[in-house]
Amino acid sequence: MPSFYEQTETKIVTETIVNKEDDTGWRPIFAGRTKQDLSSLTQEKMHKMARYLYLTNPIARTIIDLKTAFTVGGGVMFQAEDAGVDEVLRRFWDDPVTAWDIRLSTRVRDLALDGELFMPVVVNPHTGFVRTGFINPLDVEDIYVDANNVEKLTIVKLKSDMSKRSSKSLKLKVINYDDKKERLDGEIFVFGINRSADSPRGISDLLSIIDWLGLYDQLLFNALERTSHMNAWYWDVLLEDFTEDQINDWLNKQQGQSLKAGSIRAHNQKVKWDVVAPELAATELRDAARTFKLQIISGAGLPESFFGEASESRASLSESQESAFKLLQERQRYIKYMISYMFDFAISKAIECGKLKKNVNRAYTITMPKISIRDMQRGGGAVFRFSQALDIGVKQHWLDPEDAEKIFSDVLGVMGFGWRSRPTKTKEDTKWTSSKQ
Repeated sequence: MPSFYEQTETKIVTETIVNKEDDTGWRPIFAGRTKQDLSSLTQEKMHKMARYLYLTNPIARTIIDLKTAFTVGGGVMFQAEDAGVDEVLRRFWDDPVTAWDIRLSTRVRDLALDGELFMPVVVNPHTGFVRTGFINPLDVEDIYVDANNVEKLTIVKLKSDMSKRSSKSLKLKVINYDDKKERLDGEIFVFGINRSADSPRGISDLLSIIDWLGLYDQLLFNALERTSHMNAWYWDVLLEDFTEDQINDWLNKQQGQSLKAGSIRAHNQKVKWDVVAPELAATELRDAARTFKLQIISGAGLPESFFGEASESRASLSESQESAFKLLQERQRYIKYMISYMFDFAISKAIECGKLKKNVNRAYTITMPKISIRDMQRGGGAVFRFSQALDIGVKQHWLDPEDAEKIFSDVLGVMGFGWRSRPTKTKEDTKWTSSKQ
């Protein structure tokens, strides 16, 4: 039986060979299919396998839960500069049906498992209130892309059996920026990760390690089976100078006469009893298990220390954690983009129905939880010292206040701190104020 990877690889190679053929004058059967997509069957199998592993495999569950906890586990905060916009955003966020403050973790977990999120929207035409839903990726048949821009998703086509379970149309317009209306418009949010520029479908975080997770499970089950055999034992009896008939006769007499604690056993010098038990090569098993585990962990982009492995030196541990934090920050940045995209849509609908003025200040800030408390402490000290240096530079007329402000903002951006500055009073009396986030 070929592994999931082998099956997937075969299908990708087959599709590549087909695409290399002369296709002049032909069009794909599915309008949304691109060269980099997995086949429909492979995509569906990926979703099912990822969900199954999350429910049954401890390492797979830990990988997904750690990524979720590090990126949004501390909660998300936001603040709009305009009171009306802030009210719209908070009503969207605190909606008792969607409950984003709690459900965000679920959505982020779904994103990591499935590699994509499909969230249809319902808009109240009188108030502009936006409410999101959820569609399982297994219910999506295809995604169409713009003919002139493969990165722009246009239509989500649902499977035909969805019409029996929902009143939704089988084709939903993806929410995109409308140049004519000058705002976001559409019927469904589509977000995806781990995909190439010309692939509309997202890829699960577990796809690259699915086979390794299966092999690791198999290794542990085999080890458990060997351990149970190790606990078994039997008597090895040497009968010197006995013929085969004498041996059989002796065995027939001994069968059923199991020795109990306190029993007496007697024999002459020609009979030697010994206990034999299988040996388990624990060292080799431990090394093999660690090799498999490291392959899985490295494939997930997480350090060994997250999984109870303490064999790394302090220097290598710091480097591995740093690289992991960078990957987590990248994922967190995408989640922040998802939230801002939904916020912008909610604001657009409020303006469309007259809830907000057209020229309203749409600015808002979103604060994501810090990836590491230690980084927060170290970064806070660095920010304080850096601000002191800039303050001295301004007072000594080495820097203009505007230049110092720009440098300070750029440095905070590199460090991952949200920062917005606004001048008060005169140019000379500029104050740097961090907006509430």
